[in-house]
Amino acid sequence: MKKIGIFLGFLCLMFSGCAQKATNPEKGANPKMNELVNSISEKNILQSKFVGRSTEPSSQYKAFEELMSISDEKQLIQLTDHENGVVRSYAFWALARLKSQTVSDILKKHIKDEEKIKTIFGDIMNEVSVSDFMLELISGDDIDQDCLRLSPEQIKTFQTLKKQN
Repeated sequence: MKKIGIFLGFLCLMFSGCAQKATNPEKGANPKMNELVNSISEKNILQSKFVGRSTEPSSQYKAFEELMSISDEKQLIQLTDHENGVVRSYAFWALARLKSQTVSDILKKHIKDEEKIKTIFGDIMNEVSVSDFMLELISGDDIDQDCLRLSPEQIKTFQTLKKQN
């Protein structure tokens, strides 16, 4: 009887340890998607395609591109609510690049998201809020020219919402 108790205790420990490997597994996600999300979350820096003087895409940006290629719109929308700000930002970036009609609603939902994230674009490192990154992404050509753009009136509305308490 004692051996069964020890065996059951061992199984519980083994399963609880395995369950903790994926920091925030997404519902309906395939294992590769969870692996990419965990990798992005662990590095916790939003990077552009090229970092520093490198002519090779950064590993973080490659993970973002792969995540975008294997995820559908619904999964990306779910990722905009992820616990990690960099994952939320990359998911929003992917939706903006896909010109998703959900971009305005997601920005409205996250307009007060003041979690600070580190960004590296080229050789410029910065720290911005998630909402500032989202707003900048869809209001100008500085980050990604292939993204959905909101009209100046829409941008002004979001800037006003952001300033309100």
